[in-house]
Amino acid sequence: MVLQLCVATEADVDCIASIHLVAFDANPLLHAQFPTPSSLEALHATLSQDALTIIRNGEASGKVVLVVKDPEAGGRIISFAKWDLPQTTKGIFDSDITWPEGCRQEYLDEYLEKAESAKNRVVGDKQCYRETCISLCF
Repeated sequence: MVLQLCVATEADVDCIASIHLVAFDANPLLHAQFPTPSSLEALHATLSQDALTIIRNGEASGKVVLVVKDPEAGGRIISFAKWDLPQTTKGIFDSDITWPEGCRQEYLDEYLEKAESAKNRVVGDKQCYRETCISLCF
């Protein structure tokens, strides 16, 4: 099996969001943060929009979205990864994402606070590449 790694395009954003939700469906934290079907649908839209913004802004966004495609399956996306590029101008978890109505904002805020704290303990203020999400779908 030969796979293709490439930078995501605008046409890929819906699939990226769908893979993200499928990959994390068994994680109780996802369902605590987004407890209703409508909040999960809104999260899908938010994830799609986030990927689209990153793709449209390119390196200026400080991030990159990569996809893995299976050429033998018509170029179907089977995986993606979001990476923060090295930077020191803002916190690594700063985001322009506006979370959708129906989410449990207090859980999201606490998670981001703990993740930022862990990053600071491990990496400090050194520049680094940071994987923000990787999801597989077979």
